[in-house]
Amino acid sequence: MKKQTMQAIILAAGKSSRFNTGNTKLSFTLCGQEMIAYPAKLLSAMNVPMTLVVGFQQETIKDIIKKYAIEKTTFVEQEKQLGTGHALMCSQHTWTEDHILVLNGDIPLITHDVINALCTHHTTHDAAVSFITTYSSDNSAEGLGRVIKKDNTIEIIEARNCTTEDFTQLPLNAGIYLFNRQFLETTLLSLTPNEKTGEIYITDLIKYASDKKLTVTTINASFDNVRGVNTLKELWAAEHIKRSELLTYWMNKGVRFAAALNVCLDLDIEIGAGTFIGTGAILLNGTRIGKNCIINAFSYISNTTIHDNVEIKPHSAICDSLIHQGCQVGPFAHLNKSIIQDNVIIGNFIEVKNSTIGEDKTIYFACLGGEMGSENSNHTVQ
Repeated sequence: MKKQTMQAIILAAGKSSRFNTGNTKLSFTLCGQEMIAYPAKLLSAMNVPMTLVVGFQQETIKDIIKKYAIEKTTFVEQEKQLGTGHALMCSQHTWTEDHILVLNGDIPLITHDVINALCTHHTTHDAAVSFITTYSSDNSAEGLGRVIKKDNTIEIIEARNCTTEDFTQLPLNAGIYLFNRQFLETTLLSLTPNEKTGEIYITDLIKYASDKKLTVTTINASFDNVRGVNTLKELWAAEHIKRSELLTYWMNKGVRFAAALNVCLDLDIEIGAGTFIGTGAILLNGTRIGKNCIINAFSYISNTTIHDNVEIKPHSAICDSLIHQGCQVGPFAHLNKSIIQDNVIIGNFIEVKNSTIGEDKTIYFACLGGEMGSENSNHTVQ
């Protein structure tokens, strides 16, 4: 499918009630990036225009999209959360392409390959609707609908209506659909609210198409790629998967980790070959570490550039700083908004804020930047 013939609708209006935090789950981060940014940035990279259906804390969602300068994005409001089908109805005036991809905003592990496979399968079969199924014994899959195929028909039944046998044998509905626009336009408004909940569900479109003998196709995908995040425990699980991907990537680039599963990595970092990362190290967004460095145990580094052959000793905290080659820092040092020139040694329990330290200096005891390192202080040690 040519990308310009498809557009995406991202459902992002829910109240995230199972998070129990009072905030939209889509603003929570995995590896330093907000959940909603994962599918939005992916679709943007694929050059797919998208509409986000927003409602609860919609300004927060809009600010995140603006933060990442994600283009080809529009917003529509779902004033009352009356189900996924109703959310799709709210977006109808934005439809311009031949095929409409519908997905939730809480699937941070979705990949380019999965979306492309769905598109290819959909167009190859000239389907009215195609959607993704998956299998899992994970507890987080318990709320997903089950897909029943029999007698040349297909439908999705809600999890609460499934038997024990259904849970173990039937494929799961991942909630990612690709519709022929013409099919949607002729059938969507015919959906009726559920008698028990009063909500309108996208899943009813599957049975409708099947009953009309229209082509309905499915592809299977790994659960880890399509898993949704509905609780803080599921957020932890998804972040663990994403972080494992990052650790594997950097190990393949020549970075050694003392205890990989105890290291915290964000997406937006760089680490040079030959560098060693100690147990419990935390490397946050904007951090750039050169080659052959040693980042010892329990160091905290955020938005900092570290050049080659630098050693950060245990329990040091470094933020918004620049450390040139050949330096040693710590242990228990604290650097903030400072520049450390070549071959400087900063010893134990030293605090440096808003300061520049010249080359080849050794600082064994200091609190540079004012008594409390105030923002207005600025020191240079030549």
